[in-house]
Amino acid sequence: MLPSLLQRLLKVGMAMAQDTASFTVPGLVENVAQLRRWLEGQLSDRGVSKQAIADLTIAVTEICSNVARHGYDPAAPGNITLGVTKEGSAVTVTIEDTAESSMPKQLPSLPDEPMAEGGYGQFLVQALVDEVSHRRLKPRGNRFRLVKYDQPAT
Repeated sequence: MLPSLLQRLLKVGMAMAQDTASFTVPGLVENVAQLRRWLEGQLSDRGVSKQAIADLTIAVTEICSNVARHGYDPAAPGNITLGVTKEGSAVTVTIEDTAESSMPKQLPSLPDEPMAEGGYGQFLVQALVDEVSHRRLKPRGNRFRLVKYDQPAT
């Protein structure tokens, strides 16, 4: 009895572990499209709605583009790693890099006056996902965690 129960629990644990996937590329601007395509495929495979896929893909593209453009020297880029997990309605995407952080500790309020082109990325990301967090890694690097609660299509 106990061995069969243990086997079933192990199978469930393995299935849960298989629901997490990750993908790493060099942190170059030209690799952002590859990250985007991989993310779209992973989310689609997990049955995520088209709207949630679009929102997460835009948010991740914005963060990865900023890391590649502002965080790394193109001659010696570090990596960008995406991770995807889906548990119930919560779809979590993590982005890790080894770039210097340019994130403020707290996001300022959107100004009343129009801003110059650019500078809207952090606001855009917050508008597209339900939860966003950023943590500086030691000795250097960043971990972004984006959560989108997916609503099944009706």
